Amino acid sequence: MNLLFKRLLLSYITITLLPLLVVSFFSSYISTKVINEEVYKSTRQTLEQVNRNISNILDNAVGTLLYVSMNRTLQYNLTKPSDNTPFEINREVTAIRDALLYPGIFNNDYSSVEVYALSKAEYPNIFAQNDVMSYKTAADRPWYRPVINLKGRLYWHISTDFHIPQVSVKRLVMDVKDFKNPIAIVSVDINISTLQNVINNIRLGETGKIYIIDNTGVSIAPYNVKFPYISKLKSASGITSITNRNQKNVVFYSTIKQTGWKIIGIVPEAELTAKAKLINKIIFTIGIIFIVIAVLLSLYMSHTISSPIMRLAKTMDKVKEGDLNVNLTNKPRGEIGTLYESYNSMINRINQLINEVYIANMEKKDAELKALQAQINPHFLYNTLDSINWLAVKYKAYDISRMVTSLATLLRYSINKGEDKIKLKDELSQVKSYITIQQIRYKDKFDVTYNIDEDIMDCIVIKLILQPLIENAIIHGIETFSGKGYIEIRGYKDGESIVLEVHNTGNPIDLEEVNKLLSTNLNSEHYGIKNVNDRIKFTFGETYGLSYNYSDGKTVAKLTIPYIRGE
Repeated sequence: MNLLFKRLLLSYITITLLPLLVVSFFSSYISTKVINEEVYKSTRQTLEQVNRNISNILDNAVGTLLYVSMNRTLQYNLTKPSDNTPFEINREVTAIRDALLYPGIFNNDYSSVEVYALSKAEYPNIFAQNDVMSYKTAADRPWYRPVINLKGRLYWHISTDFHIPQVSVKRLVMDVKDFKNPIAIVSVDINISTLQNVINNIRLGETGKIYIIDNTGVSIAPYNVKFPYISKLKSASGITSITNRNQKNVVFYSTIKQTGWKIIGIVPEAELTAKAKLINKIIFTIGIIFIVIAVLLSLYMSHTISSPIMRLAKTMDKVKEGDLNVNLTNKPRGEIGTLYESYNSMINRINQLINEVYIANMEKKDAELKALQAQINPHFLYNTLDSINWLAVKYKAYDISRMVTSLATLLRYSINKGEDKIKLKDELSQVKSYITIQQIRYKDKFDVTYNIDEDIMDCIVIKLILQPLIENAIIHGIETFSGKGYIEIRGYKDGESIVLEVHNTGNPIDLEEVNKLLSTNLNSEHYGIKNVNDRIKFTFGETYGLSYNYSDGKTVAKLTIPYIRGE
């Protein structure tokens, strides 16, 4: 009894604790993974939002730059000949400046627009914001030559020309009447504080920071802070980690498409995983509580079950030896009594299932025997036709021999092949057998030719789609025709489709009736061709099917199916 109790106790504890530990572990693992993924995803989305906001600001600046470049007043005054009098120069500069300072042009996102005239050396040489100047004022600037060399492409850089750091985009402006003739450099400037305001409105955790850095690792916003880990940012966007002062940080980054600069978010890893760690503590606390409860329940259940279970074990030993007629009597109360009752029901059910399985096996064998007998019928039919064929040959009834051989081929094609889709060459083999029978029947009343491209012979078609068309041509076109008929079967590839045509001479078909039949559900003597059309559309779609027309005095049945090569 003590041994059984210990075993039950150990079993209950093992069965209970193992799932609890596994569930606790995987719950902790999965919850940590899901929470961390959501936190990382949220942080990435936040950084992408910053990227979109900054990109919108830069796009607005580019839009203004392009607008200024195509401004009629600017184009007119910078390309027209001038007498270079002070009055005329002042008038031109004032006209361009007024056009650029039009309120509809400016946007709160950028601070100034400058025009450096390449073709007007006599324009003012004073270097100022929101002004029109001679190129001489900027010829010694480090950005001047790169902008010229870019020949109209955008040039982004950090400018301190006006003693404050600004993001500047510049572009060489061409004469709209002669795109090989540069007439000015236009610059649109954005205060870095504008970009800083976008960053300040976004929070990454409690202490996370956001930076915009150029390709050398120097921060643009905040301005002029060195980021020493630029070599770790190897792709356009992603996540990496850095350790600074014994603190591990996660770096999220993405690239600004206009400039190639990177937006970086740095967040302490501890902040990102704080929620997951809290959930882990809660899960493990709950797990310990349930483990204690499970141990107590195991003690109780072991003590309750150990006494009556011995009787059940002894009875099951008898069952183990093969005695399936043993039932438990004098069942105790409670759960063990239910177990006794279930045991009795199980023994009775086992006996019942044994009988059912025995009967089922007998029925299965009977069904298999009937299936084997059913297979004898087709073979008997083929053997009988083969015997008729040899008798026909023996008595030199060669037409009968050919018809029997062709009929056997047709039967074997229709019955033995389970596939509905076959190769075209197999379909043509069946068609030739059918035509052989009909030519014997009608005593060579018609001739048949085949013009089939070799490269479509292995393509997939639906079984029995040509025979109904040929049957229709013989019965309705040639059978009652006074002269000798002619049937031509054509096949060729047309783009991504296969076209199969049956041309026949003889009585013309009623095109209106036939094509109406193909598009409706009317009953007709042409139900065979209706069946062909329906099967093609059902298998390959409404764009394929059968149609009838006249060509060169012949009735033409035209089948269109997709070009599908067989293996």
